[in-house]
Parts: sequence; C-alpha cells; structure tokens
Amino acid sequence: MINLLLNILVALSFDFYLPDTSTAGQAVNLRIEAMDNGTLVDTLNAVGFLELETPFGTSSSYLSPYTVTFVNGISTSTVSFFCAGYVRLKLSFPGMDSTWYSQYFTVLPDQYSKINLLFPGDSLRPLEGVIHTVPLVFSVGEYVPVRIVYSDAYYNIIPGQTDSLSLMLWDTLGQNPYASFSPYASGDFTTWDTVILQARRASQYAYLIASSQNFQDTTDYIYFTPASPARVVLLFPGETYTPGNPATGKSGLSQNQYAGNDFQLTVILTDIFHNRVLSPGVYAQDTVKFVASPGSGVSINPLREFGDSTKLSYIANFAYPGTYWVTAYVEGTSLSPDSSSVTVTQRPDIISLTASKVIIRSNEIDTIFAKVTAQSGYPVAGQEVRFSIVSGSGSLIPLISYTNIQGTAYTILNPGLGGQFITVKGETDSLSDTIRIEVLESREDTMTLFADSLYFYPSPLNSDNKVSNIEYLLPNSVTKVEIRIFDPFGHLVYSKTVYEGEEGAIPGTWNRITWDGKNNHGKKVQSGMYILTLSAYRNSQKIKSLKKRIGVLW
Repeated sequence: MINLLLNILVALSFDFYLPDTSTAGQAVNLRIEAMDNGTLVDTLNAVGFLELETPFGTSSSYLSPYTVTFVNGISTSTVSFFCAGYVRLKLSFPGMDSTWYSQYFTVLPDQYSKINLLFPGDSLRPLEGVIHTVPLVFSVGEYVPVRIVYSDAYYNIIPGQTDSLSLMLWDTLGQNPYASFSPYASGDFTTWDTVILQARRASQYAYLIASSQNFQDTTDYIYFTPASPARVVLLFPGETYTPGNPATGKSGLSQNQYAGNDFQLTVILTDIFHNRVLSPGVYAQDTVKFVASPGSGVSINPLREFGDSTKLSYIANFAYPGTYWVTAYVEGTSLSPDSSSVTVTQRPDIISLTASKVIIRSNEIDTIFAKVTAQSGYPVAGQEVRFSIVSGSGSLIPLISYTNIQGTAYTILNPGLGGQFITVKGETDSLSDTIRIEVLESREDTMTLFADSLYFYPSPLNSDNKVSNIEYLLPNSVTKVEIRIFDPFGHLVYSKTVYEGEEGAIPGTWNRITWDGKNNHGKKVQSGMYILTLSAYRNSQKIKSLKKRIGVLW
C-alpha cells in the first residue's frame, strides 16, 4: 500500500519541524508531516529511517531513535543528537530509493572539545574515540611519532583547530621529565600536527598527558620496554645502586663475608640509561645464571625467572676463604652481564659456656654446656671440647655426649665441698671460655636428681642400632632404681628394677643399662613414640622421678 501510494503521489514531500539550535545529547521534539502539493497525506501510515548528515559523514549512529512512525501522515517523536555542528536530517523508507532532507540546523557541543593523541596504528572513530589496533609498547630510546588530533565531544575531527598545547610524560614513580619531544611540547599546534616522543626510562605504565586551557585534557598509558641491550646489575650485601654510570652506580659493598655463611645476592634490571626497569617486559621468562671464579665450594640458588619482578634475591655461600669474581647473566639474550668481586674470610668461631644452675649445693650436681657457634649464630659441628676446673675443688665427669646438629658438648660437675666458687673452662684448639659456679653447703634432706641427667641414645632405636643406651647420673645414697617404658596410651611396656651396688644403681656416678626394644614378654614393640621414666629411691623414699620421650623406628 505504501509503495503504491508513493508512486501515485509524485509530488510527495515532508516538512520537518524542530528547533534551529539544539545541544548535543539533549532531547528535542521532532514533527514531520507528509505533504502532496501542500496538502497533508493523511493516508500515509509507515515507518521511516532517519540519518544525520554532518560535515564528518552521514550515519544513523549520530541520533536516537533513528526510526520514525507515521500515523495518518504525521510523525511526532523526541530525538537526541550525538555530534556537534551544522547538520540536517535525512529521511528514507525501506525499499524506496528516494530520500528527503530537512533544513540545516545547528547542534552545539555539550562539553569542551577534546585533544586526541594517536600513536602509530591508531585511528579516531566518531562516538568511539581513539582505537588502538596494536598495543602501545615501545622501546626505550625509540623515536615514536604521536599525532595530535582535535575533535568535538563525540570524537568528530575538527579540522584547522589551533591550540597552545603542553605534553608531559610521567612514569609510575612520578618522575618527570624522562622523555624528549620534537618539536618541544609547548606552543601552537593544529589538527594533525605530529610530535616525536623518545623515552629514556623503561616503565610498565607511563602517562602521556596533553593539556591546554581550551580543550579537555587527555591521558594515554604507554609501556616502554628496556632498550637493547639492557643490563643485569649484581649487588652484594650492603651495596646500593644509584642510576647513572654503572661504574659509579654501586656503593656500600660490605667485605665482611665469612666462609660457610649464607648471605644474600640481589639482581636488578636497568635500561641502557642505567635507570631501574619497572617491568621485565620481554625478559620476563629469562633465567638469571651465575658463574664464580674460582668456582670450588660456591653455591648460589635458586636460579629464577624474572616473572613479574625486576628485582630478585638469591642465597650465596662460599665454603672457603678467598677473593671471588661473581658474574650474573641471562643466557641467550641481549642483557649485558655484570660482575662484582667479594673477599671471603675465615669466620671467627665462638665458644660459650652455660650451666643448668650457677648456684648449687655441695650434694648436688650441675651440668656445664659448651656451644661452638659462628659469628652468624649458627652452630659449628665437628670440634672436640675439653673441660677442666681452673679454680676451686670438685670433679668433672668426662664428656659424655656430643651432638653435631646442635654443636653442643657437656660435662657434669660434682662439687664435693660447699662454701666455694668453682671455675670451669671449656676449650677447643683455638677457642676457650669459662664459667663460675657458686657452691653452698648441703642440706641433709636434699637429694636432687636433675632432669638433664637422663639420656637415651641412639634415638630412635632402630634395626641398625639393635639396642639403645639409657644413661643417667645418680646422687649419693641411692638404694633402688626403677626404669619403666610406657606406650602413648599409658600401658606399661617394659620395666626393670636394680638395687644399690648392682649394674645401673651405683650411687654418685653415671650409670647405664641397655634396652633392645622388647617388652616384658620378650617381643619387639611397634614403631612409635614411648615414654621413659626413671625413679630413684633412698630406702623406701622416692627422691625424684624423671621422664623422657623416646622413639622406636624399625
């Protein structure tokens, strides 16, 4: 019906009624009347399509809605425009080649015009803005052309626009300037002017800011990778790195490194201008490796990829004294290696003596401990410690145990007489220390058995050892000793009672019995944790009970 009607009404025209001036984004009332030789065509019922013709092109995207409905020859609607300029409406119907146009009218921008920065490969699309077809990733030192384009609020290009513009480049550390612009980024710029940008520092995100008094500011986020060749910088403990000449960029190296001690190495990335790199970029999956000369006894670990960091830490250990050259590098890349020297000296070991008590009575015993440590505080194993009394009277029960893991030796002091001070000395071939113990008069009713005078070794008892020793120190006047072993549920597994004078019950000295891991019925106990107890008696009076955890592992 519509096509037939239009063919008959050869003088068909449309009158458009809307304001001569409107503002972009604001709704206006639009009325369109279908006319035939000045007479309303009240039989026209159809849907038409609108487009907005602008200096930048014609599109239905510039307005909403873009359809109008005619009822009895009249269409009334509310429409908004999304561009600014001197424009007109275009009306068409589906299946028809004919189009009709409104008069020209003005749409004012609803905000300031924009500055747009276009990098290589970028484009500017109306309503959408700047389109980046490739990532904004450039190398430090690279010359990057940046085009300046002025547009209205809806990204329609405004040709011939002139402006006094300022460009700045900031990195994530807030440092500026670290870039150069050609021409200098201040002065008169017109649409499609081009400035050349060159960055001097790598950064995961840099902010290129364009600003003026007449246009809306804009910011683009750019990523600058380290230029080739970038550098690996190796720092020893105490060293710091100041951007600049690599020969003078390091300072504060501490030469007090000791053989056998762990200490930290640090590796950072810098660009060709010797500034810190904030992102590893193309080197993210590269592994830092080390070579030391001489290399014997040197361990540096772990080898690590840069990943998300440009600062890595490693643990280094030099087993022997000497001067070492250490080089950090990334194999198969253009990262320049870096070397540093360090002098490793023999660590000064320390021996220190402690005691269970520094004040005891004459009928008590005391345990004297000697611990050998490096300056770092770690125990030093493998050195024999000799004990002696250098002043006062008493006796020492010789070294009874030495634990390499703990680096501790011990002896037992039996003072004998009260009212004195006893000085005990512990020494190795090169180290010595002393401790002074005060001895008071005894109390007749005091018979003390110390918790540190019960030992079970080797522990755990296993099939290689066959048996373990139960060793303990007894005070004077002991008449009976009871040894008992319980499982974790409190069930008695093994018991043994010995009396004064028998093996395992000699008063005033160390005693030892053995256990083969069998219960009272002669069967092997299961692997696990057990509780060993020792009770010492004088006549029928229990002096004290000691308890110790022991292990069995078959």
